[in-house]
Amino acid sequence: MAQQVVADDLGNTLDTVQDKFRGELWEDRDPGSEGYQRRYLDPILEEIESVWRDEETKIEELLEEDEKSDHPLIAYLEESEPTVSVYSFSAPPDRWWTSARYNILPFIQDNQEHWEEISPGDVVLFYSLTEPANTDLSDQSEGLIGAAILGEKYVKEDDWWWEEPEDAESFEYVARFDRVFYTGQIENINLNLGTETSDKEDSAQEEELEALTTDLLEVSKAHSICHNVFDDRMPDEEPLAAFTYDDGSTETVRPKALIREMASSLREAPPVNIYSEFSGSIDAELLKGLHFPDGDKEILDQIEAALHAGKHVILTGPPGTGKTEIARRVVNALAERYWWLYSGSQMTTATSDWSTFDTVGGYMPEEDEDTDGGLSFSPGIILNRYKDRETETQRNEPLVIDELNRADIDKAFGQLFTVLSGQSVQLPYTKDNKEVEIVSSDLLEELPRSHQYAVPESWVIFATMNTYDKTSLYEMSYAFMRRFSFIPIDVPELPEEDDPDEEELLRDLMSEYVSTWDGIDADSEEQIAVGRVWRNTNNSVDARAIGPAIVQDILATITQYPSSDTELEYRLTNAVISYIFPQLEGVPERRQIVNSIKNSPEVNEERIMEAAREILQVSFEDDE
Repeated sequence: MAQQVVADDLGNTLDTVQDKFRGELWEDRDPGSEGYQRRYLDPILEEIESVWRDEETKIEELLEEDEKSDHPLIAYLEESEPTVSVYSFSAPPDRWWTSARYNILPFIQDNQEHWEEISPGDVVLFYSLTEPANTDLSDQSEGLIGAAILGEKYVKEDDWWWEEPEDAESFEYVARFDRVFYTGQIENINLNLGTETSDKEDSAQEEELEALTTDLLEVSKAHSICHNVFDDRMPDEEPLAAFTYDDGSTETVRPKALIREMASSLREAPPVNIYSEFSGSIDAELLKGLHFPDGDKEILDQIEAALHAGKHVILTGPPGTGKTEIARRVVNALAERYWWLYSGSQMTTATSDWSTFDTVGGYMPEEDEDTDGGLSFSPGIILNRYKDRETETQRNEPLVIDELNRADIDKAFGQLFTVLSGQSVQLPYTKDNKEVEIVSSDLLEELPRSHQYAVPESWVIFATMNTYDKTSLYEMSYAFMRRFSFIPIDVPELPEEDDPDEEELLRDLMSEYVSTWDGIDADSEEQIAVGRVWRNTNNSVDARAIGPAIVQDILATITQYPSSDTELEYRLTNAVISYIFPQLEGVPERRQIVNSIKNSPEVNEERIMEAAREILQVSFEDDE
């Protein structure tokens, strides 16, 4: 009420007055300085509060909430203050062009202290200077061209983002963007990382810099706005300059006024580069701690080749070969190392109940009480990898689908067949009165809109398929399979029982695996006993096998018995029943496999047969 009185008297807007005085109760704060607040607001607040108290009225019920802007940056500042800091960051316009491609804030080595000062969650306003770093380019308008909420900080390990001449400063320290907004025509800039600056004519670079700086908030106007609301100019003394009060605490009056002025043209852009294909590499040490018969280089080479070819990946093989662990490590490594492309990763497990509602989405009742249970489009597992459900910020999260062949692929993926082939598709749903669209990023002519789910060029699915599954398996159509690269993860070849070198070969093989498994202290006798169970399980039936992960579980269990004198036969028999029998449920040849297992030297034949009858419903000849 006091703010509105002052606004009317001075001919100002309520926003301007609220920015000068943040709305605290008069009696709960120190008197204002000899300035704006002291002259206008304090006397009116004192008088109004006095009247309210005389009338025994609750002040909280009379105070109206400050008028809020719809822009998400202002909402974020109002929710987060005073826990975040706000800065302006000044840089040449062509450096902002590179920042837009990689979604980062760059710091030269001499400004390491500025990089250390910022924290994830802080807000930075982009101040574009007049002169480009490349002196061959023309000067641009000077002012604010955008803002971002900062994410994690990184130290650049190589020249992956900035073309650095030998005599140029090194931009070693960077902070990524969690959310980023621009005033310019960001859609008119070539953000594909496959196109280097040196590949562009100066005229093309000029056009893109003009697109980036168009509709900026001119620096003179920015200073004027800051003076109007805070009696001070926009901070720009250093490349990184903080908005603060005299006591050093964060001040958001000026940043909110500046953002409010830019709000009509300040549009959100993807905080990851969705326009570039994957062109990186996979760490050769990624599968350290896992052992594969032919080494892990061949597996990683196949995965890397598939990613470069733009294919999704399906890892196939028996249970326990490490398929899920391989997929998990790869997608995590992509997100950690190539964070300008990927915003994280996700894992899920396919089920026979999956439909397009689970993967794509569909109508769901709205949770908001004000909507009276109306229906709205709710995205599914796949679409949630492209866009944050809460903020609708662009994502790029590689997805691991474990045990893919448990799902009815045609029923579960539907329209996604088209999407996986790099084409766009419209869904039979609406959002904001427009048909929901899944669109390939290279086909976008503007920034993704609310009804669009943009598929990043580097997005990938990793799936696993057991060739030896206890449940019914659905066949995959050729249309689905041709969108994937199938990479087999095999089990080792185990020596036959009648091989004259059987014991030596088996001992060497088990020793190779045990040496890579942390926390397993198995002696030679235990290793050879488990190896023979493994051999008898895998060699009894063609195309039916278990992988080393199950063997690892068996060894880990039999070496952890509290009584060290417990007989190996007892420990191993229990472990076989616990870990191998569940893999045999529903397998037609399970009787033949069990017969082979019970012939292993260090298991109790009678207990194996008894458990097989109860768990696997296997009958033996001596039952008749």
